[in-house]
Amino acid sequence: PLIGEKFDNEKGFFERVDAVLQNDEFMNLQRIWWANNVMNYDWSRALEDKNSGRAKFRYGQTALAFLNNPDNAPWLQKDPRMCITIKTWLPMLDSEPAIIFTYRHPMEVAHSLMKREESFTLDHSLRLWLIYNMLGLQNSAGLCRVYSSNDAILADPFHEVQRLSDELTSKCG
Repeated sequence: PLIGEKFDNEKGFFERVDAVLQNDEFMNLQRIWWANNVMNYDWSRALEDKNSGRAKFRYGQTALAFLNNPDNAPWLQKDPRMCITIKTWLPMLDSEPAIIFTYRHPMEVAHSLMKREESFTLDHSLRLWLIYNMLGLQNSAGLCRVYSSNDAILADPFHEVQRLSDELTSKCG
């Protein structure tokens, strides 16, 4: 179940609804929204909230049923919130994921955010880009990472996906 097209993204988001909603639950309990206060996210507190029942985990169970099913490997989880919440998910995954870290120019991201959210300024949008990229790198440290760019994917999707597949296989197994 993927998030499809919306007024601000005609091609669709291609993010698993269950994982996105679970990430929102983890963040909301800490008074965090995807666009505010993400620097304050505490992954261990979110895991404690899940284990104590304070955090509803209905969506997370559905997501993990898919992610931990070996018949679904390899899988791709695309949700920018994972830059923030990945450390909460890691203890629940049966195997360690490889990370595809995709670079998109900060101005492209900022303009996209400002198109979606009328109240977003250029400054706020650029700060979000910086925070998400910084936390994505910090929170995936120690995991096998390969890198790509939005430009490479759009310029030659077949070649870039093949390159990523080859690098994931050779570097991450």
